Amino acid sequence: MRPIQIIIAQILFSQILLAQLPSGPHPRQQAAGAGPGAGIPAVATIPPRREAGGIQWPLRGPIGEEFHQGLDIDAPLGSPVTAAANGVVLRADSSEHRYGNQITLDHGRGITTHYAHLSRMSVSPGQHVQQGQVIGNVGMTGRTTGPHLHFEVRVHGQAVNPRRFLRQPSLKTTPQAAESRE
Repeated sequence: MRPIQIIIAQILFSQILLAQLPSGPHPRQQAAGAGPGAGIPAVATIPPRREAGGIQWPLRGPIGEEFHQGLDIDAPLGSPVTAAANGVVLRADSSEHRYGNQITLDHGRGITTHYAHLSRMSVSPGQHVQQGQVIGNVGMTGRTTGPHLHFEVRVHGQAVNPRRFLRQPSLKTTPQAAESRE
């Protein structure tokens, strides 16, 4: 990707987020079924922390590895993962390599978020989710060296660094791991 494309994507993304993400049903929303989490007691959600631009951290924890298509957020196995913004579940499935159990949310206007290495997914494709709603739990599925959440933000399919649009988490960044988590 050329530098000018990166700058344009970053400007576009910040303008879209500052305009606030839609809160109503998504136009592509399909009828949602009971979902894979049906019948399982709900995990308590972390208190919502709306950041500048309408997007919030999906999980509290130190950053284990810096931007590499996303960020790795370290957390204990089973910690709740929440939707960064209102949206519709595009995918909630398992990849036999790299990401393991993964969820992708569509927030409209070309913005998607991706959550990987989950131990549990509590949403299903077509389901509408609200910002701060628990969508899964931290795990070690796929190619990973420990429990963490791999979190991506994409604008029209291009990965952007989530740190540009979120305040620093309350915990300090950990030193980069000697070996990649992905």
